[in-house]
Amino acid sequence: MDINIVKLEMKHKADVIRIFSHYVENSFAAYSSTMWPEERFNLLLNGPDIICAYCAEDENNRSLGFALLKKFHPGDAIKRTAELTYFLDPEHTRKGIGKALLEKLSGEAKNVGVDNLVASVSSKNEPSIRFHESNGFEEAGRIRDAGRKFGEDFDIALFQKRI
Repeated sequence: MDINIVKLEMKHKADVIRIFSHYVENSFAAYSSTMWPEERFNLLLNGPDIICAYCAEDENNRSLGFALLKKFHPGDAIKRTAELTYFLDPEHTRKGIGKALLEKLSGEAKNVGVDNLVASVSSKNEPSIRFHESNGFEEAGRIRDAGRKFGEDFDIALFQKRI
């Protein structure tokens, strides 16, 4: 399958909301327990903390996933660190799309002077933990019992990668 990584645009709105909604309803990957209002998508495009946002498309321009790089902290002394987030269509995981999005975000990070990537991962999200570990991230810390979803507590594991 050919994958194109393109800048996230309004045309991706319905697919991004559909993809994210899957994780809200079915997993610990999304920290939200309620659906996004459609207006929330606008923050992905124009939010003050967003450095860049991309969509992975197939050869038919169907959205397979999305990713964003955002400021980790508002302090200017910490501008070399950024947080990344990505969600893939559940039918298209383990096909190299996450890695392609990570590589795109890493390249963009370097272009803006970011050399430290952080990913916030639920302790109940084993596939994401394995993904980050296999792509050079190391667990840098853990916030115990940070969240509760589906009646279960979970930790937030912070993963870090120097690029």
